[in-house]
Amino acid sequence: MDTKLLEDYQKQILECQQKLFETWLENLPTGKISFSLSDNFEKTLELQKELVGSYLEVQAQTSDLWLKTQKQLWNDYFEAINKEPASV
Repeated sequence: MDTKLLEDYQKQILECQQKLFETWLENLPTGKISFSLSDNFEKTLELQKELVGSYLEVQAQTSDLWLKTQKQLWNDYFEAINKEPASV
């Protein structure tokens, strides 16, 4: 295969990708992409805080439900035992 042909093909692909990227950037609402690492860090940290808070809330509710279920189970058990006539 002719290496010149391959190099030309790769060059055209690169140019197309660059044009696509430039067009995409120009059509963004601000026209620029600006990243603020501190803002992104703060947003990520806040999201993590919310996720952990939600997880802990679900865990607390699950534990509470589990304890209520156990309490009801044992109450029902002892009530059932007390209702049974003594058979000795």
